[in-house]
Amino acid sequence: MAFIPCYYATQEKVDNDTIYIIGGKNGAVIRSSGKSSIIKCENGKITIKADSISIDGDLNIKGKVDIKGGLTINGIDFMSHTHSNGNMGSPTGAVIPA
Repeated sequence: MAFIPCYYATQEKVDNDTIYIIGGKNGAVIRSSGKSSIIKCENGKITIKADSISIDGDLNIKGKVDIKGGLTINGIDFMSHTHSNGNMGSPTGAVIPA
């Protein structure tokens, strides 16, 4: 099944070399056939849902970051990592207490 977005004369001019998906008042949704991967665009908000999300390239974030769940940096769990220097050589413990 496929659909073709409609273009209305009242909308601003679009680039003919780009595919535009223009949603209604509730936004637009792109999803896999199994419904396990979803991208939902609403006014001022984008939600991405999938079992795994990969970004191949630089990621720039402007604003607040809220992480729920685990965070691994270079193979090291963020919450349980320790520092080997800066405290008279003794580990300092996790950056954010659990």
